Formats: sequence, C-alpha cells, structure tokens
Amino acid sequence: MATGLGPLNLATLNGFSTANVTIQADVNVTGATGRSAGLVGRSSGPGDTNNYFAGLVNTGTGFRVELWRTVNGVRTRLTSHTVATGSGTLKLVLSGASLSVLFNGVQVLSATDSGIVGAGTVGIRASAGATVDNFSAT
Repeated sequence: MATGLGPLNLATLNGFSTANVTIQADVNVTGATGRSAGLVGRSSGPGDTNNYFAGLVNTGTGFRVELWRTVNGVRTRLTSHTVATGSGTLKLVLSGASLSVLFNGVQVLSATDSGIVGAGTVGIRASAGATVDNFSAT
C-alpha cells in the first residue's frame, strides 16, 4: 500500500511504455477534504507534465470520480461523476482515443480524446493521507 505524504505524490513504473492499457487499484480518500488518489496512464515527461489521470476525490460534501488530461503541465478536466463512497476499486481503460473509468466494477465515465496518443508509462498519484493499494496494469 502507498500513502500520499505531500500535496502531490506521483509514482510511475520504469521500463513500461504503452498507449493502450488497463490500469487498476484500490483507492481510499476518506477523511480530509481535498484528498485524491488515482491512476496515471500515457505518462511522459518529467513529473506530472503529460498524462491521463483518473482519480477519486473527497470534495468535503461527497466524493467524485474525475478524468483529467495534462499536456505540457496544463490540466484539463474531461469529465466527472459523483459517487457514494470514498473508497473502492478504480479502473482506467485507455484504448486509442477511447477513455473509460470504472468504479467498483461500474463504468462511471467515458470520453473520446486524442490529446495524448503516444505511448507512455503508468502509475499512481495521491495527495496527503490518500491511499492506493493492489495496483496492476495490463
């Protein structure tokens, strides 16, 4: 299990590079407002420069699954959906321009986006106090 310690914690898998991938992990953002945890795909560049991010966010009044694209450090939220709980299994599926996010086995988000089409690595991203466990990528 990985627990975020600072405002933004990013860990990527060395030696893994693909454009089409399914990434999954158990995430928990219960507790403090603003906690977030999730999955990164097609990641390239230093740090959080270029990637797709699917995350679970504690809004303070509930929880939301969000899908973001970051290109040259500029983040754009593609879509989001309110969910009932702050912990569960998050899955990000990247297949060409088709992006989908499942939470606890139910598809909650989908988008078509060609902002990042090339191969990149995968990983996890979490804020302070959020946890990520049971990470896998295929």
